[in-house]
Amino acid sequence: MKKLIKVSTLLFFLTLLPLLASCGTSDKTGNTNDMPITLKNQDGQEVQVPIDNKPTVIFFFTTHT
Repeated sequence: MKKLIKVSTLLFFLTLLPLLASCGTSDKTGNTNDMPITLKNQDGQEVQVPIDNKPTVIFFFTTHT
């Protein structure tokens, strides 16, 4: 029974993680942040992404057998 509770709790948090990751960043007033995002490309150069083209973060869960 305890193992079932641990597994169900783990599954709950694993399903909650992508939901929280998909939420946009906002300041304390609830407005979205207007500053551009700075990312690094494959060459190591910093590239600014405008707020209109904000990338979406998606998590993939994999199992190791």
